[in-house]
Amino acid sequence: MLLIFFAVVALVKVGFTQNDWVVFDTSNSDMPDNVVNEITIDLSGNVWIATYGGVAKFDGVNYTVYNTSNSIIPSNVCYSIMADADTIWIGSVYGLVKYDGTNWTNYPYGYVISMAFEPNGNKWFGGYETGLVNYDGTNWTTYNTSNSSLLGSTIYSIAIDNANNKWFATEYGLLKFDGINWTNYNTTNSSLPFNRVDGIAIDNNQNKWLSMSDKGIAMFDNVSCTVYDTSNSGLPDNLVNAEIDFDNNGNKWIGTVTGGLAKFDNSYWVEYSTSNSGLPGNYILSIATDQYENKWIGTYGNGLAVFREGGVILSDKNNSLMIERDKYILYPNPATTQLHIQSTEKITSLQIFDITGREIYTALANKQASALPSREEIKGCVIDVSTLQPGIYVFVFNGSAARKVLIE
Repeated sequence: MLLIFFAVVALVKVGFTQNDWVVFDTSNSDMPDNVVNEITIDLSGNVWIATYGGVAKFDGVNYTVYNTSNSIIPSNVCYSIMADADTIWIGSVYGLVKYDGTNWTNYPYGYVISMAFEPNGNKWFGGYETGLVNYDGTNWTTYNTSNSSLLGSTIYSIAIDNANNKWFATEYGLLKFDGINWTNYNTTNSSLPFNRVDGIAIDNNQNKWLSMSDKGIAMFDNVSCTVYDTSNSGLPDNLVNAEIDFDNNGNKWIGTVTGGLAKFDNSYWVEYSTSNSGLPGNYILSIATDQYENKWIGTYGNGLAVFREGGVILSDKNNSLMIERDKYILYPNPATTQLHIQSTEKITSLQIFDITGREIYTALANKQASALPSREEIKGCVIDVSTLQPGIYVFVFNGSAARKVLIE
């Protein structure tokens, strides 16, 4: 018997519920500025954002702002931020600072725009026109064009693979450092489509996903590049200068300059923009995924958006669920063989429609109600969807709440 998954119903417009999106900006919160350059999430689940107005910490309820008036941050223009457990490192135009929740420490290194931390605690900082620095907790080592294979002094992004190789995104290509040897990858000696690399992120298969300025994105497997742009994919814009983020399902989330946000699962593309979602602006600067699969999306001038299909879940320090949240949560999405359902109310009916709007399953309270348990029973419920053909489906709960799911 067929039992579940969302799609596009004839009378249901494909889109996202209001609860799927929450937007924070200077008009409705204590955010210090609407330009959100980078986002990090600490070990306690607090969301930290670097903005043009300083740094803000959001604990699920309140914003706490740190700037030049109440901390030693040397400039309110902060470009980079990274959590090391619950210690926060902040890169600003005029310097680098560390905050452990009580104490602030200032380090004499300016205009930090990128960071990455090794498992052993070594930290790498890239600057704008200030080169590359490694900090081992005691000593600082500077790398530049005179003592390394760096071809320029700006490091746009840094990532570290599982072999502890350091990868650097520069305007002259992609640079790898294994601790002894340097290797440059560019258009003359590799399949990189463009020398300027603005962002780098490494997936679980150790593939390097590169933001290629105005050339789209490239996946580099250490041998060859696969390029995705508007001519051969669902990427909405070739202007990509944000780092690519991965969620817990391995989906790639890509922020563009004029086309909004794109999700890529290696087969399908989904576009999110101001015209079809709750995204407040199409210029995306930063993306981060938290433990609840919320996507925290920083925009240029339109604040901070939070997206979770099935309902945004915000957590306070006690991990209690504070909700702008959907009553029905279905996951994983996309799904292949099994679908989990969580509901905050009793389900009295369920209808499933395919992409054409054809109803393929109905359950009513006075018929198959036993197959649709109450909230207490449905928590953790798993439904077999392996008999469904790949595609988009719409699940309609209690005659009105429509949720879409992609079956692969």
